[in-house]
Amino acid sequence: MPSPIRQRKNSNPSPAINMASFLGIGGGAGSAGSTSGLSSGSAFGSVLPHSHSHSHSHSLRPNAASFLRRIGLYVCVAGVLALCYAAVFLTTPSSSSQSKQPQPQPQPQPQPQQPKSNNNPPSTNANANLSTANNNFFNSHIALADAQAFGCPSDAQPASQYALMIDAGSTGSRIHVYKFSHCVNVATGKSLGNLVLDDELFEQLKPGLSSYPDNPQAAAKSLDLLLEKAKARVPVELWACTPVALKATAGLRLIGPEKSTAILTAIEARLKTAYPFNVVQVDVMDGKDEALFAWITVNYLRNTLGTSGASASTAAIMDLGGGSTQIVFEPKSGVSLRKDVEQRVELSFGGRDYIVYQHSYLGYGLMEGRRKVLQAAADKLDARLSCLGDGALMDVKKPGDSAAAGKIEVVGTDEGFDICEKFVSANLFDKDKALCKANNSPAAAAAAGHDYENNGGAAGHVDSCSGWDGVYMPNLPASFDGDIYAFSYFYDRIADLGVLSGSGDDEGYEFTLVDVEKLAVGVCKAVDGNVEAKKTLSERVLKAVDNEPGLCLDLSFIYHMLSTGYELSHTRVLKTAKKIKGVETGWCLGAAIHLVDSMMNEGNAGIAGVCKKLQ
Repeated sequence: MPSPIRQRKNSNPSPAINMASFLGIGGGAGSAGSTSGLSSGSAFGSVLPHSHSHSHSHSLRPNAASFLRRIGLYVCVAGVLALCYAAVFLTTPSSSSQSKQPQPQPQPQPQPQQPKSNNNPPSTNANANLSTANNNFFNSHIALADAQAFGCPSDAQPASQYALMIDAGSTGSRIHVYKFSHCVNVATGKSLGNLVLDDELFEQLKPGLSSYPDNPQAAAKSLDLLLEKAKARVPVELWACTPVALKATAGLRLIGPEKSTAILTAIEARLKTAYPFNVVQVDVMDGKDEALFAWITVNYLRNTLGTSGASASTAAIMDLGGGSTQIVFEPKSGVSLRKDVEQRVELSFGGRDYIVYQHSYLGYGLMEGRRKVLQAAADKLDARLSCLGDGALMDVKKPGDSAAAGKIEVVGTDEGFDICEKFVSANLFDKDKALCKANNSPAAAAAAGHDYENNGGAAGHVDSCSGWDGVYMPNLPASFDGDIYAFSYFYDRIADLGVLSGSGDDEGYEFTLVDVEKLAVGVCKAVDGNVEAKKTLSERVLKAVDNEPGLCLDLSFIYHMLSTGYELSHTRVLKTAKKIKGVETGWCLGAAIHLVDSMMNEGNAGIAGVCKKLQ
C-alpha cells in the first residue's frame, strides 16, 4: 500500500499526464506497456558495445584471410544498415505512442461581466481579490508504465480521480482541486480504495457569499473565477466524473435562513447548468461534520485510515473555535460506545469500518467561554475578575440585551492565575453526573440492544458521563490512549506564543497541561504588572499580553477545558499543528476524501474518462 501522499521527486513538477492515454485504456490504440519513452541513446548503447579484441589474421592462409576480410566487410555493412534502420524507424513515434502524449489543458473561458444590481454588491471581476496557492508539494506527473509501479495488483490499473471542494466562508470563498491516484479493477471498474493524494490546486477570492444577501444570482456568479480555474486544471475527459461540493460555514447563517437558502439554490442551479462537473452537495455545513472531516484529514495524512493503517491507532482531534469546541476520537479496542446516543458515529473508509465518538459543545468556543466567565463576574456585586490584568476593563453584554446600556464593565484584579482558574472551574465545565442524560427513552434503548441505565436517578439519566453539562462521553483517558491533535484557538493561544517544542507549522508542536499552566501563570502575573514575571517571558509573549488583555482568561479557560472538561492528566502529551506533511489540517481534504471514497464504494469512480454520475 503506497503512502497516502506522493512524495516530490524534484522541485519542478512535470506537467500533468492524460492518464487514460498514458495507460492505453482510453481512446488511443497503444498499450500500457509501450517503450516509446526510451531514448535512442539508451536503446542502442547496450546493444552495440565497442569491441577491444585484437586481430590475429596474419597467422591464417591468404585465401582464408581474404575470405574472412570479405565476411567482416559484409558484417560491418549490415551493422551500419541496422543502425540506420533503428535511427529512422525505432526512434520515430508510432501512432500508439502519439496517443500517449499529454493532452492540452482547456483554457479558462473569459470571465463574464458581473450584472449590476440595485444594492451594488462588490464586484467579482476586475476588483475581485483572487489569490493563488498552487500547492505542488507532490509530483503532479504520474509516470506509471505499469500497474506494479503504483503498487496495483495484476488485475488492476492505476487511474486518476479529481474532486472539487468549495469552502464558502464568511470573508471569502476558496476552492481546493484535489487529484488522487488509485487502483481500479479492470474487469469491474471499481476502485480498490487506495487513495493517494497526488496534487492540490488552491484558489481563493473575496468577498464571501454573505456579501450578496439580496442578489443570489450575483453570489452564484462570484464563484465563476474559481470554477474556471478548476476547469483548466481537470482533464476534459474527466470533467463528468469529477464531483464538486460547496459547503458554507457559519458566516452564511448570519444573513438569515431565507436569504442563505436563496443563495445556495442559485449556486446549485449555476453549477448544474454552466459547468460540466458532477454536482453532489451545496449546503451549510454542520459544525459536527466539520470536526469529523478534520478527523479524516488528520488520520489520512498520518496514514492511519483504511487497510494500510489497520495496525495503527487513529488520532483524536480537538477543535476550539470561537463559538463552540468539538472532539472526535475512536475508542481503543475493548471500549464500546452506547448505541443509543447521538454522539456515536459510524463510517467507512478504505475498506474499514469505524465507530467514533463525536460531539460539538455549543457555547464553549473561546469567545463564548470568555463571555460566560465575564458574565459570571458581572453577576457579582463588585464585578471584579482575577483573570484580567490589574485595573483592566472589559465589557460584557447582558444576555438578550443588545443595547449599549445593557453592557456591564468588569474590572481586573491582581490576584493571578490561582484565583482565576478557581473562578473558571466554579462557573464552567459542570461535571455533575446527575446532569448526564441519554437523550432517549427505555423503548429506544431496548431497540438499540442496550440496557437503559439510570443508576438510581431520574428516568433518562445514565452513569457513563465524562463530558460536561450533561453530555455523554466515555472517560477520555481510559478509553483513548493515542495521539491527540488540538487545533484552531488551541494553536493560536499556545503555539503562536513560541514557547513549545517542535519543528513548526509543517510538523507541529507538542505540549502538556504543565506547559499550559506555566504559560498561564506567567501571563497572568504579567498582565497584573509583575515586573519579575515579565523578565521570565519572551518579547513575543509580552507583545501578546499587551495586545490581548484577555490572554490570561483565555489560557485559564483552555487549561480547564483540558483538565476539568476532558479530564486529561498534566503529563498527557498533545500535539498542535496547522499542517501535516505540508498539507493543511482543516476539514476540506477530509470532506473530499469522504466524498470520493463513498463514490468508489458505490462503483461510481471510473477510469479512462468513463464514469457513472451520481443520482
